[in-house]
Amino acid sequence: MRFKRSLSALVVALLLLTSATGILAQIEGESWTSPTYGFSVSWAGTEWQPDPEGTLTAVGPERLDRVHLLNGVSSLYFEGATRYQGDLNACVAEEANLLAQETGVSEIRPYRDEEGVQLVANGPNSSAAAFTLTLSIGDQEAELVDYVECRTLIPGQAVLVITLVTQPPVFDQELAAAQSVIDTIALPEEPSLDPLAAYGGWLAAAQERPSIAGPLTGELTFGPDALGVARAGVDAPDFYARAEFVNPEPARDMWDIGIGFRDSGGEEQFRLVVDAGGSWFLKDGLGAVITGGSVVDFDTSPAGSNTIELVAAGDTGYFAFNERLVSELDLSARAEGGDLFVGAGFFTEDATEEGTIAYSGFEIWSLSGIESPAAVEPSIAIDATTFPQLIAASTAQPAVAEPTSGDLVQSVGEATVIPGGVDVEDFVARVEFINPSDATERPWDFGIAFREQDNGDHYRVTVASDGSWEYQIGLQADLAGGTVPSLSFEKGGRNVLEVVVAGDSAGFSLNGIFVAELNTSELHGASDVWVGSGFHQANAFDGAITRFEDFTVWPLKATEISGAAATPVAGATPVAGATPVALSTPTAAMATPVAGRGGGEELALRLHERDDSGIDALTVLSGDGGQTTVAVVARGGTGGEVVVVHEGTCDDASMLPAFLLEDLDASGRSETMIEASLADLTEVPHSIAIHLGTEDYGDVVACGDITRGE
Repeated sequence: MRFKRSLSALVVALLLLTSATGILAQIEGESWTSPTYGFSVSWAGTEWQPDPEGTLTAVGPERLDRVHLLNGVSSLYFEGATRYQGDLNACVAEEANLLAQETGVSEIRPYRDEEGVQLVANGPNSSAAAFTLTLSIGDQEAELVDYVECRTLIPGQAVLVITLVTQPPVFDQELAAAQSVIDTIALPEEPSLDPLAAYGGWLAAAQERPSIAGPLTGELTFGPDALGVARAGVDAPDFYARAEFVNPEPARDMWDIGIGFRDSGGEEQFRLVVDAGGSWFLKDGLGAVITGGSVVDFDTSPAGSNTIELVAAGDTGYFAFNERLVSELDLSARAEGGDLFVGAGFFTEDATEEGTIAYSGFEIWSLSGIESPAAVEPSIAIDATTFPQLIAASTAQPAVAEPTSGDLVQSVGEATVIPGGVDVEDFVARVEFINPSDATERPWDFGIAFREQDNGDHYRVTVASDGSWEYQIGLQADLAGGTVPSLSFEKGGRNVLEVVVAGDSAGFSLNGIFVAELNTSELHGASDVWVGSGFHQANAFDGAITRFEDFTVWPLKATEISGAAATPVAGATPVAGATPVALSTPTAAMATPVAGRGGGEELALRLHERDDSGIDALTVLSGDGGQTTVAVVARGGTGGEVVVVHEGTCDDASMLPAFLLEDLDASGRSETMIEASLADLTEVPHSIAIHLGTEDYGDVVACGDITRGE
């Protein structure tokens, strides 16, 4: 979910600003440092004041940090997020397009000064533009200017987004006022690390030294008004701790377990608590919940047990449950050291009757004196440069096993997988899959799984017939995903998947085109490697057969890894960024690009080549309530082609534009969310057309009617 900036709420906040009291209470001093990304801003000596409700930390899958400043006239945001794969041009365009989701927003257009000049600025590490819009609140309308500036935080991963919202007559002076704060931005000397990689690095660093307590074993007795605790007797502000909790005696429907840390006595400590319903909470003593969420694998069986792992390193923490990283934690509210304890019965509703919970393996390692370890970074960056080098070096050696071919016969309810009969941790794998059907007639998927653990966890890379790819641990939430740049859609078409796994990093290509780098720092150890299909229930059909051929696995040796690691690279090479929508095109209701799909009904259609253009495409429409995500993957495009949803069919020469979608990028991809349901698009004739370009809009190179299949 994207956390939007509400313009209507902004107007109300501006009106109430002068009467606000205690507005600085939630931010110390006159500066703010992003807990996740480490950049800072200061408003000292200016009229800007922080919005007490406008600060966020590591929210959502994009790990959004935000501070919101007001001055009675304008609103100024500073946000860090893992958006747009670090693509600054896409950042500016899409941040502006997000305004289309705002209730009451209309007439978005490029801002022009009195001489008619647009405000657009591009550089190697920043990009900026300004837009004018009309905001309707009730029966009143207001003209506003939205200035967006994007800067690089982590190359290829994260951006700093600066947004100023004000009124056109005062835009110049308000931009100057905002600039006094913008000029104070201080970026961290080193970019923040991915949570999964950072967590793995701290664990590795901690376990290189002896533990300072444990392993301890015992029982926790809890009940009404009685929290059961067992203390470790240490003083450790920064540490790695773990403990296993056996389910309670007598058995019950609800209970909780947890770890207290940075405990200075009484109720002065952090408490990380997980209940049997799968909910987790980080609390400051008996105060309010700081953050929380859910875990996917709480074992509630009578003889079951669950393991909590916790890292505290300065203002940042990491929480894992049953050996799966759950969340990054903001620990800035309590920096001093203190004792640690395991506990049960933290919440009254979880301790309505007396009980005992046995614990074991309660052990603590100090992280004192350890800097953010270099080991958290992948031992090698796998990108478009190193990927083919590793393949060439590995495939020059004998394979671990002879190439295999076979049929993946699907059954609904579980993926169909076939092992390669190998035992490897680092490797190169290649396999060719043959499509069981045309993607427009019946969906399918295929993939490779590897590094299986004793508990069944494993990595899987899957590609679906709509052009999307996903990287997961088992059935957990995606670690990464996107759209592949090349895919054969038709029945009998062939797609070649290659995967390279090297230490804490991996990468994959499809049909010879590098797609993405992957983080493999959480699961280690040798295992078999599997090919499979039907990973997603919607893509599995009883008896359907996906043929695979020449499935081969080669070992990747340490010398090959170290040789490729010496190649100077700048990290993962993202797929070509999105082409910004031409906001000034006066032909359509503006659509909003998004990064992924929601749930709901899906409809696939092919955009057929027109006039021997050499361009055709597969389009998947994913409906979710009143919105539809339109994903287009085209063959033969060069980038910059204009994609439009029209009212009317492809044969209707007078078809009217309804929604302007995102232009095809250099890899032939476009993904856009529009404010229309699938029913809206099918009950009245609509079509999707690819136009040659803005200068050649009259040339339609591919088109397809939006119709429901039988």
